[in-house]
Amino acid sequence: MNYLQPSEYETYGLETTTAPAWVIAASAIVDAHCRRATLSVAQYTERLLITTGRNTVRLTYLPLAVVAPGIAEALFATAIGLIAAIPATIFYNKFTSEVNRQAQRLEGFADEFSAILSRQIDERA
Repeated sequence: MNYLQPSEYETYGLETTTAPAWVIAASAIVDAHCRRATLSVAQYTERLLITTGRNTVRLTYLPLAVVAPGIAEALFATAIGLIAAIPATIFYNKFTSEVNRQAQRLEGFADEFSAILSRQIDERA
């Protein structure tokens, strides 16, 4: 598979006189390395010289084996955070509903008490 067409050479820093065979060879190397079995085992770097001393393409691959410990650590931290956050949210919601219920009871008591006081004041007057 050829990754670059001759019209795209200048866009990627290649001279327009670059031989298409070199680009095809570079594309073949990229294909071979992207599909090889050792990609998931170790980090490696490949360099390919397109034109002598002028254009160098550096391909560096970071396989999943290198990145996986960081991803696992982040997922573990997320799980611990969820283990703490979910019960906290449940208890917060239960607490606020209980506080609201007590506030309604207290408001009802205050209304009844003020009505009783109002009646007693009216009777004495």
